[in-house]
This record gives sequence, structure tokens and C-alpha cells, in this order.
Amino acid sequence: MLHLQEKLDQMKAGWRESVEQHQASAQELSAFNEELQAMNEELRSTTEELEIRREELQSANEEIVTINQELKINVDELSQSNSYLQNLMASSQIATIFLDLKLRIKRFTPTATDLFSFISTDIGRPFSDLSHRFDYPAINRDTEEVLAGHCSWREKSATSTDAGTWPGCFPISIPPTSAPGS
Repeated sequence: MLHLQEKLDQMKAGWRESVEQHQASAQELSAFNEELQAMNEELRSTTEELEIRREELQSANEEIVTINQELKINVDELSQSNSYLQNLMASSQIATIFLDLKLRIKRFTPTATDLFSFISTDIGRPFSDLSHRFDYPAINRDTEEVLAGHCSWREKSATSTDAGTWPGCFPISIPPTSAPGS
């Protein structure tokens, strides 16, 4: 009977040890589960933040696409207007020179090459550097006065090819924002 009692005591001790191990394992699993839940909550929070950022980026991208479309329309309209202006300047047979506020050449019509010896590299050069076919020594001074006072002049002058040319200088008011480089 003693032997049975010892065996029973051993079994009880083994059972207690198993229960203690089970409780320790359960506590460890519970702590690990809490850590996993905390990590899962952090991941959910991060996922929500990423979703918000993605929506913000998508909204910004849609705005950029809209702005790009508007800019493309504006560029197309500007290109068409520029084409109209180029065609008008080429076909008008009116010699015209466009100068900036520092009297540098910005543009000229093909007909202007009959009166001034223009070449394509003259864009950006000072007007006073150009040679012309007018018998009009004060052309540079008078052009500067037009810029300073927004007055205009027209002078009968002979050229080497025409005895009755009327060169003139007339200001065109262009807002500074629409005339880059002025």
C-alpha cells in the first residue's frame, strides 16, 4: 500500500507540475497574444494612415492631371495664336520690329529685312547696333524717346531703294508678366 501511496504522490506531484507548466505556458501564450494584438492594432493604424495618404496622393494626382489638361489647352491656344501672329507678320507686308524695354530686338517681320539687314541671330541684339537703309540719323534717339514717353513718331525718309518710305515708331503696351525677358 505504501507503494501505491508513493505512486499516487508521484502522480499528484507530476500532475501539479503539469498544471504549473500549463499555467506558465498559458500565461506566456496570453502575453504573446497581447503582444500580437498590439502589433496587429499598430498595423491596422499604419494601414489606415497609408490609405489616407494614398487617397490624398490620388486626389493630388487628379488635380495635377486636371491642371496639365488645362495647361495643354492653354499651350495649344497659345501655339495657335502664335501661328496666327507669325502668319500675319509674314503676310502683312508691313515692316515691323518688336523691341523690349531695353530696346533689344525681340522679333521682326520678313518685310523688315528689306529696310534693316536682319539675320536670325539679331534677336536679342540692341536696336542701335543695326544698320538700316533710312536717311534718318536720329532714328535711335527718337526710338528711345518713344520708349521713355510712350509717344510716337513718323518721319518721311528716303531709303537706298525707295524715295518715299515713312518709318515710324509706335509704342505697344504689354504687361510685364506677359512679356518675359522685357
